[in-house]
Amino acid sequence: MAYHGLGQEDQALFYVDSAFRMSQNLGHVDLIRDIASYAYLIYKETGDFKQSLKMHELKVQMTDSLTDKKLQEDLAKQEARFQFEKAQLIKE
Repeated sequence: MAYHGLGQEDQALFYVDSAFRMSQNLGHVDLIRDIASYAYLIYKETGDFKQSLKMHELKVQMTDSLTDKKLQEDLAKQEARFQFEKAQLIKE
């Protein structure tokens, strides 16, 4: 962020790209989303609208992925709670 704030977009993009590749290799969806969001802003401000759109779409995709994962976890918890309560009722 510091390079971007200083108007050194080339340096900012270099570090954003490095962080992006590392987060992809590690599979950190939340980091990919955050980095894509930041890259979107830099590309937009530098007039590279094709890359800006690409990063925005990636950010949306990663946000959707995180939301889906959260919903699946919540559903699994509810299913486990239901099965537990059902077993308790059967015992009574």
